[in-house]
Amino acid sequence: MFKKSPLTSITIFVIIAVAFFTVFKNENWNREGGVIESDTKFYYPYLPAIFINDDLSFEDVEPYIYENNLYLWHNETEDGTRYIRGTYGLSLFYSPFFFAGHGLAAALGEPMNGFSYPYRLCLNFSGLFYLFFGLLFLSKLLKKFFEDHVISITLLIVALGTNLLFYSTDYAMYSHAPNFMLGSLMLYGSMMWFETHRWKWTIIIGVCGALMALIRPIDFLFILFLPLIGIAAVKDVRERIKEIWQKKMHFIVIGIIFVLVFTPQFIYNYSVSGSIFFYSYNNESFFFGDPRILDAMFSYRNGWLLYSPLMIFSLLGMAALIKQKRKLGLFVVVTFGLYLYVLASWWCWWYVGFGNRAFINAYPILAIPLAAFVHFIVSRGIVVHFVFKAVVILGLIVSAYQTYQYHVVYIHWSDMTEKAYWDSFLNLEPSQLYHTYMEPVVIDRRQNGENCVYKPKVEVLQRNTFDFEDANGIDSTLLRFWEESKGEVRAPEGVEFLGDIKIPAPADANEIYLTAWVSEQGWGAKHIVASYPEIGYSRSSYEVIKREDGKLKIHLYMTIPEEVKGKDISVYFWNENKSPFTWYDFSIAFRKRSQYVKCYD
Repeated sequence: MFKKSPLTSITIFVIIAVAFFTVFKNENWNREGGVIESDTKFYYPYLPAIFINDDLSFEDVEPYIYENNLYLWHNETEDGTRYIRGTYGLSLFYSPFFFAGHGLAAALGEPMNGFSYPYRLCLNFSGLFYLFFGLLFLSKLLKKFFEDHVISITLLIVALGTNLLFYSTDYAMYSHAPNFMLGSLMLYGSMMWFETHRWKWTIIIGVCGALMALIRPIDFLFILFLPLIGIAAVKDVRERIKEIWQKKMHFIVIGIIFVLVFTPQFIYNYSVSGSIFFYSYNNESFFFGDPRILDAMFSYRNGWLLYSPLMIFSLLGMAALIKQKRKLGLFVVVTFGLYLYVLASWWCWWYVGFGNRAFINAYPILAIPLAAFVHFIVSRGIVVHFVFKAVVILGLIVSAYQTYQYHVVYIHWSDMTEKAYWDSFLNLEPSQLYHTYMEPVVIDRRQNGENCVYKPKVEVLQRNTFDFEDANGIDSTLLRFWEESKGEVRAPEGVEFLGDIKIPAPADANEIYLTAWVSEQGWGAKHIVASYPEIGYSRSSYEVIKREDGKLKIHLYMTIPEEVKGKDISVYFWNENKSPFTWYDFSIAFRKRSQYVKCYD
């Protein structure tokens, strides 16, 4: 492969190297509750239940508790039968790494319970494995239509310019890396089948399609429209129908593979509900009459293109694809269009996570128009070519930074708003007010089809302003540095702590917001501090929010602990570097924060 496609080979190596670095840097297996977390708690328990605990009824949850973490999310039927709502599909992909962890746990003398350090270590690398083979099969697919350098740019965008990297490293046990691999292989196999009609490709299509549908049933749409590959005109439809009829045994075999793959799940469903078809998602459903298409793609609440902006080139590339590779255009446009409609119709259209992760499963298909767009651009003049590559590099940097921000929770998985997004955008860390901008969805009302959020409501109960024009509020530590004629406090060099102003608070206030003006000269590591010394609770800040005429305005946001509500708070300056500075004034607002429900059409 390296001889035939050197740039593609190097690109895959670079991507996997970046992914390895990310995994080792984060060391999620050492984090309490890491690796096996969130949604994986209703996919993974099949393995310890079958091979360690011999209990698929989950009557005893004690074996799933380790290091104070419960590694099992289960539901119950009306008669109290416990079950996990995820299918067994992902457990198949976990299993090689589960057994490796089982052997490693035995060798190291660690608990052989399915959740100890060796299991988490091995499972954390599963995403890299499936990412590598997904890129490999995707490159083989693209190589049938595009040049080496076009494929290399396409793979870079798909892997490092989107949320795929995050879900192959940080959340490696989610469904996306395995389904990315399955989708890439199935598409490649489909292209090969239409060329050769060999049974090998029939079996690959059947196995990949069945497993994709087992893991995420809506991915059946990818299989459903595979016959559109190669259709460019009405006459092609007649030929395709004739071809399918002549090769009907191949499609019967694909159907048999589906039945075989789903049979274990049917057996489990029957044991739980008495029916082989069992909807395990309770009151979660689709609203096909109200698809949130624009929200799913552009909303600050996990809009796909907001967090994977380079994929806009894939959508633009659909026009180029229809022109360049007409026989692929209809398949891509119809399949993705319907897939988008279904994704956006799900009650949770933002798919809690990083950057609307549901779109990742469509990346093998979207890579085709993306490559068509890249091909179109690189065949233009050198200026266009240069600008495009500069945009791609910038997009990769933004993607890497946002991936890091999500890792350290500077991008919220569900409650982002416009204010929150721009507060944290490309910042080393968001401001103190970042969390106050969140707007959680009212889940029970959304599940009923309403679009309602919890909006913040802030009431100022009391405001105290100290302008140092008189001695009001000035304690002894301030008085000796107070210049009455100028209405300011001038701290000389060497003073570390300044002020101890006691301010009574209203009993029902639950937060404070404090601002202060200080001199820019000599600025550095100067903190405004609010403290409740009786319980050892304090918050400090030197965050600048405004600069004006040689002055700096800094602020501090702080929630008030329940046990000190209504008690006096102490405000002072911590001059960490002990340099001289001037303190002009400050204002403190005692506020009551609550929520109200707002619904949208």
